[in-house]
Amino acid sequence: MTGKKLLYTTIGSFLLGFLFFYFIFPLFLSYGKVTKVPELKNTEVKSAMNILQSMELKGVVVDSVYSNVIKRGRVVKTIPPAGKKIRFGRKVKLIISRGGERIMLPDVRGKPVEEARKLLMDTGLNNIIVMNVPVSPEEAQKYKEGYVIDVSPDSTDSVEKGEKITLYVAKIQEEVFLMPNLVGLNIEEAKQILKRYKLVLGDVKSVSPEDSFVILQNPLPGIEVVYGETVSVVLGKKK
Repeated sequence: MTGKKLLYTTIGSFLLGFLFFYFIFPLFLSYGKVTKVPELKNTEVKSAMNILQSMELKGVVVDSVYSNVIKRGRVVKTIPPAGKKIRFGRKVKLIISRGGERIMLPDVRGKPVEEARKLLMDTGLNNIIVMNVPVSPEEAQKYKEGYVIDVSPDSTDSVEKGEKITLYVAKIQEEVFLMPNLVGLNIEEAKQILKRYKLVLGDVKSVSPEDSFVILQNPLPGIEVVYGETVSVVLGKKK
């Protein structure tokens, strides 16, 4: 063997050895080793993928199902299930939530409140809240007392089964009426109610920047107020 051939052979052997020990040999070491599928139920898809990747497993979304318990875009279950032993590098199939089953919201505006409630319940919507909206004597010509003025969400929407439906019902009032309870509502819901009651939102303070639920209000619920009165709120986390 000439010197040049010997040199090429030596370099080739070195490269093959390098490739074997740094790329192929680790695969042999990991082959056959097992880990357990982690518990990923109710985990966001992106986070679930990252967890699996950190465990040298491959996450794959294979299906989605309706769920009234688990929010849209989160893991409902895995295949194999959590706790099952699995080899490194294998796939873990993810079944994702589509959210709750959606139902067309019937238009109940202009109907008596009890009839509206029955129609919603017959459709499969049971989480119903009734808010009495003060109507001045002048407006009583347009809105009958005890009849639905408006609905939230909008009556043209489809909603998730179990979603909260608010019926705004006409209540003939004089200029003075009782302050509605805003505590526990998010700020957008509170704004809607104040608008319907012809009240003005004043100071809005927060315990922390991300807070969005009313924990305190002034005037307090049940206090006599008049149209156009200013209401201030403090926002915190939902209890």
